Amino acid sequence: MKRGGEITGFEEVTKPYSLRYGAAKAFNDSPDVSNELQNVMLQHASIDTFVRHYSVGIHVDAQAIVRGMPAQKQLMRFACSMSRSIDPRRPYKLEESSAVNRVPRVVALEELKQARE
Repeated sequence: MKRGGEITGFEEVTKPYSLRYGAAKAFNDSPDVSNELQNVMLQHASIDTFVRHYSVGIHVDAQAIVRGMPAQKQLMRFACSMSRSIDPRRPYKLEESSAVNRVPRVVALEELKQARE
């Protein structure tokens, strides 16, 4: 789990609860899952359990609703997603961080900064 959290780049290490929460949120947001079915899948006695113990964030285009415009559902889904834009192939730890100090452009900028001080 810890390695999975490092690879995804999340500040918090991934925990089983986080995965359960993500699934619960997806069930709750899906028009295909009724409250009763969600209760069965999550083993809750009632929908009140979800509302009380899970963060029920608002993931709708509230501004569009107030202005009477069509909602931008895809944009809101992207904006509210934690990992949609994370590249799984990116490095997740700096391995050669000191090498950047030898890049000519960085050296020139550092010298300029020192001269101004």
